[in-house]
Amino acid sequence: MRIVYISLIAVIGLLLIPVGVVFSFTRAFFMFRWNPLPKLRSYLNSMGVALSQLLNTTTAELFNEILITSRGFKFGNVKETTSSVLGKNKAKGTLSHTGEFVVSVLNKVDPNHVEDASGFVQITVKPLN
Repeated sequence: MRIVYISLIAVIGLLLIPVGVVFSFTRAFFMFRWNPLPKLRSYLNSMGVALSQLLNTTTAELFNEILITSRGFKFGNVKETTSSVLGKNKAKGTLSHTGEFVVSVLNKVDPNHVEDASGFVQITVKPLN
């Protein structure tokens, strides 16, 4: 019977997400008429982190299989974002070819994205001319 309650709560939660998003965007525009951008930027950043944590958790088995090698830092920790795990695996050298491709796309859109998310700083050494 407990599984029924948990499933019901999960369904209600999933149904409330779009309602919450619409409410938050509407409120940001009506409450902060003169400059809603700082509030929206903060909201979108928080939502992005939360979605990345959800992705990291719900797709852990898939990502562990296709994005990293067997020795890699595993996906699945709800407190970490997908980009953080990718960055740790990049630093460790345990990305699969698919993982390297995903990292290159993310870093193309936002330079050093996975390194910044993981806390590892990428040091670029420029050759002397």
